[in-house]
Amino acid sequence: MVAPFAHGSTDRRAGDDVVDPEGPTNPLPVSVASDGPPSPGEEGGAVVRGELAEVARLREVLALEQSPQAALQLVVEAARGALENVAEASVAVRQEHGMATAAWTGLLAQELDALQFLLKEGPGQEAALSAVPVSAGNLRAEHRWPGFTRRAMEKGAMSVLAVPIPPRPPVRAAFTLYSTRVNGLDARARRVAVEYAALACEVLERR
Repeated sequence: MVAPFAHGSTDRRAGDDVVDPEGPTNPLPVSVASDGPPSPGEEGGAVVRGELAEVARLREVLALEQSPQAALQLVVEAARGALENVAEASVAVRQEHGMATAAWTGLLAQELDALQFLLKEGPGQEAALSAVPVSAGNLRAEHRWPGFTRRAMEKGAMSVLAVPIPPRPPVRAAFTLYSTRVNGLDARARRVAVEYAALACEVLERR
């Protein structure tokens, strides 16, 4: 959903096998590719390449979208769809009278954003104001925002990740991911959050 702003390359590593098309020149044995499953490193590289391709496609779509609010909505929906453990995503922007949610994927994100604005505490609020990513992997063990944490768990949230967008003044904004699983937002989620926060930054800068 959208609310008006007024309201509220793969590097070769040492030890990699190389096959010369002109014939073997290296006296070391060369392993032959098998039909077995890819290694974890290969799978990880494929995942990253896929993510970057999705971001590039979305950037092309955003370039054709005339409405910044509709563009932000595309960003949060795409981010939620890219990560299995993400329940909701949102973009919140600091305005003259405080923070306001500009785009959100569902009621949980809208309510937890609003709760942070009301209490003036929480990961999204902190990320926007400090321009530093803020992560809470297990809200049961979280003590930084007692009011927000208790009520967020009551609504089903168990982990939160917030990334500042852009990571510099004068715009203060946060891209937030909510998960209903403890430690549901891992290193891949953090990487994806940064990628999509950069897209949201591009949208905000053209307002």
